[in-house]
Formats: sequence, structure tokens, C-alpha cells
Amino acid sequence: MKSNKTFLLFTFFACTLFTVSCKKEEQKSSDSSIGTTNITGQVEYEVDYANTGYEKGPTGLIIAEISTWDLLDSPSTTGTSPKQFFNGTILNGVYSVNVSVGNKPISIKLYPQDFEDDRIISSTVTQRTIYTSPTTTLTGVPSGTKIVDFLYN
Repeated sequence: MKSNKTFLLFTFFACTLFTVSCKKEEQKSSDSSIGTTNITGQVEYEVDYANTGYEKGPTGLIIAEISTWDLLDSPSTTGTSPKQFFNGTILNGVYSVNVSVGNKPISIKLYPQDFEDDRIISSTVTQRTIYTSPTTTLTGVPSGTKIVDFLYN
């Protein structure tokens, strides 16, 4: 009889310990990366001063950056936030990049890449130019679409 009570007591404590450890594990794995935001837009630059208007940007990259802590429901408050990067390709002056987001809005930084080209000043004069566009910060939401255009000067 005493061994039955000991066995039942041991079984009760083992089950309780297992249940508590499962609940703690559920709390730790709160990664809520469940959706994506699509960011798209046009890329233009003025390469030909002889013509009015802008030309489509050349083939290149748009890089999106997020903090992976933004994907967590309970992010750490110490240390450096790890970054995750997503690439979007510019083709025919249009780009698109899909960025992972959690179940709440997150901050996304977009980095358009600088490039070099010959600017046409007149029919007989060209000037080698480095084109730049500033970094842009926006808020991404799950299943959302953002339109961000870049104009290089």
C-alpha cells in the first residue's frame, strides 16, 4: 500500500512538472512571423537634360531591413537587435520586395542602391554622375501593400 502511495505521489509530481515546463516553452516560442508586407514602387532618375521628364531607373537592388525583435510578441530588452534583410530587384524602373512581418505593425527601412551613369547635359556634353536616393522608413503591416517611389538626383 505504501509503494502505491509513493508511486501515485511521484506520478502526480512528474505530471505537474511536465505541464509547467510545456507552458514555459510555449511562452518562449512567441515568434509571430505570420505575414508579409509587399513593398512596390517606381524608380526614376533624370539622365537626359535634353528631354523633359525622368527615365526609368536601371536594373539594381532595393534592400529592406527589419529588426527581428519586431517579429516577437515579447522581445528582449537587452543587447543589440538582430537585423534581417530582404532584396527587391529593380526591372524596367519598377521594384517589388516582400518583407516578413509579425501580427502587428513593424518598422521597415528601405535602402535604394547608389549607381553611376553618364548624364546627358546637351547633345555634345555628358557628365559621369553618381546617383543617390535617401533611405526611407515606413511601417509594414501583415498582408499589407505599400507603394514607395524613389527619385534619384
